[in-house]
Amino acid sequence: YKKNLKKRQEIEKRYIQNFSKTNKVSFVKFSKKCSFFVFQIFTKKRDNLLKMLKENNIGVSVHYSRSLPRMHYYKNKYKLSSDNFPNSILYADTNISLPVYPKLSFSKVDYISNKIIKYLENEK
Repeated sequence: YKKNLKKRQEIEKRYIQNFSKTNKVSFVKFSKKCSFFVFQIFTKKRDNLLKMLKENNIGVSVHYSRSLPRMHYYKNKYKLSSDNFPNSILYADTNISLPVYPKLSFSKVDYISNKIIKYLENEK
């Protein structure tokens, strides 16, 4: 576990180093308390970015794509309004989880990062 965690921390730091070069992507600051099972980025251009990543065979995920106030059960049972959960809505609409696994090379992290940065800087 410790060996894998150390590698994931190194990958996380590399993503942070790469994405610190642009203001088109936001991300959570590095923390030793995190398990780094994914590296999440946030962008308002998420849906178009997901299409580009898929076209380039870059496997990513969207975690928590629907916030509770948008789920019919909770919305109806508890009378939830999306207006009362702006952070939840923003998170659900903008997050992308990038790969972080021990065998992921720095060259692949750089490739993924550069594809995202280049796409977002050219996106209007």
